[in-house]
Amino acid sequence: MKLEKLSVRRRLHVLLGAVALLFIGMSLLSSRVTRKSEAIADQVLADSLLSMQKEKLQVASHSMAVSLARLIEKEESTESKIAILREAIDTIRFESDESGYFFIYQDTTVVALPTKKNLQGKDLAEAKDPGGVYFIKELKDRAIEGGGFVFYQFDKPGVGIVPKLSYAELIPGTEMWIGTGVYIDNIATQQAAFNEVLNEQLLKERIIFFAVSGSVFLFVVLPVSIRIAVSVAKPLELAMKRLHENSGRILGSSTEIANASQTLASGSSEQAASIEETTATVCEIANLSDKNAERAEDAIALMTAANRSIGEVSERIDELHQSMDQISESSAEMQAIIKTIDEIAFQTNILALNAAVEAARAGEAGAGFSVVAEEVRSLAGRSATAARDTAGLIENSVATVGQGTRVMLSARESFAEMRGKTAEVSGILSEIEGYSKEQSSGVREVNLASEQMNQVVQANAAHAEECAASSAQLNKSFRDFGEVISLIEKVVEGAQAGRARADGAGDLDESSGSPVQVAAHGRMDRFASVAEDSWESGDSFLR
Repeated sequence: MKLEKLSVRRRLHVLLGAVALLFIGMSLLSSRVTRKSEAIADQVLADSLLSMQKEKLQVASHSMAVSLARLIEKEESTESKIAILREAIDTIRFESDESGYFFIYQDTTVVALPTKKNLQGKDLAEAKDPGGVYFIKELKDRAIEGGGFVFYQFDKPGVGIVPKLSYAELIPGTEMWIGTGVYIDNIATQQAAFNEVLNEQLLKERIIFFAVSGSVFLFVVLPVSIRIAVSVAKPLELAMKRLHENSGRILGSSTEIANASQTLASGSSEQAASIEETTATVCEIANLSDKNAERAEDAIALMTAANRSIGEVSERIDELHQSMDQISESSAEMQAIIKTIDEIAFQTNILALNAAVEAARAGEAGAGFSVVAEEVRSLAGRSATAARDTAGLIENSVATVGQGTRVMLSARESFAEMRGKTAEVSGILSEIEGYSKEQSSGVREVNLASEQMNQVVQANAAHAEECAASSAQLNKSFRDFGEVISLIEKVVEGAQAGRARADGAGDLDESSGSPVQVAAHGRMDRFASVAEDSWESGDSFLR
């Protein structure tokens, strides 16, 4: 059975059946999701209860270990400590069935075991559960490691062997460790209680869900679906009327769109030509920027060479300065030597004078000696005069060297300043080169953007031409409205009735008007009657 052969009423029945099947499917899916949620909640609850029990065991064991350490810290003998520990934990019980208790060991030897005092003092290193777990050794190892849990099977009073979870840690200040545990069946009992409460609540929620869903379906979804289906005919009639009224306006608008598209295509072509000229100008600017960057690179190379030459001249000036310093040092040494010669001449003169006096006292016997003394005195005077002249010349030479040193230092400072200026000029040229490259890159980007704009404009022109061609096709498309209206009639009245009316409309004479207008007027009249019948049938269906 094909839906296009059915009337609106038949299709309404199919729609309501589909909604009912959807409601049933959603209810079954909700039930399945609820069961899956219950399973997940059960697992989460079991994990949470186990985690809570672990935290409880850890906190209880740690608190008891700290309290017992404080209780026996002042005791000196081991016997008194053991007695105090046994008495302290003997009566402590927890859990609803009082199956929880504390136990104390030293290594693997029982120190205090309230439930089996006959084992106190015995070594249980070889004790193991039915699964082969040496639980005393495991608990001792966990305690030495700083505290930990051990799963094993143990005898529960009045029940038998059941899984058990225990925790152990060292008593501070001693070699003993304390532990406690909880039987897993206690956790299962708590979980069962929680599950019972949860199942009761879920059952209530499920009943409420199905009651509300059924009510919504019967009193809201079903009536609204019928009303919507029945009211389809009226909007179709209004739609047909608006199609008829707007067809003429759309035809006129399509002509205007075609003219505007032609104008747009012409303008786009002119704009594309302008953009091509702009692109050419931008290319020239890019070439100039590249040349500027190349000239800046050449200038930087020249400035680098000049800076290198200035550096070499500065090095030669430094070498000259060192040579002049050595000349100054040699002149100072020569001045000291001349001063020594002058002093020797002065002493020689005095000795010659003394010799002349002694020769005068000797009379004729010292006449020859007096002549020699006079010659020595004359020679000493000439030596002193020569020494003073030489000292003057050396002083002038030192002054000249000092003046040359100052001039050389001034020249070195000038060269250093020149070197700094050349470095600054090189930096400026580098910046100019960078700016030129950036400018060139920017110009290329502008050029690329211009080319893209040119492509876009040309594409717009092509689209405008296509739009004009499409507008020409609109006139033909509006003549197909008759077929669209026939399809709408098939939806409302069924395939057979729609086909009969379409055949009748095809026999109309073209002289009475365009086929579209004639079909539209005839079908609008029939839609009014169909809508009236549909409203009446919908009311009877609701009743």
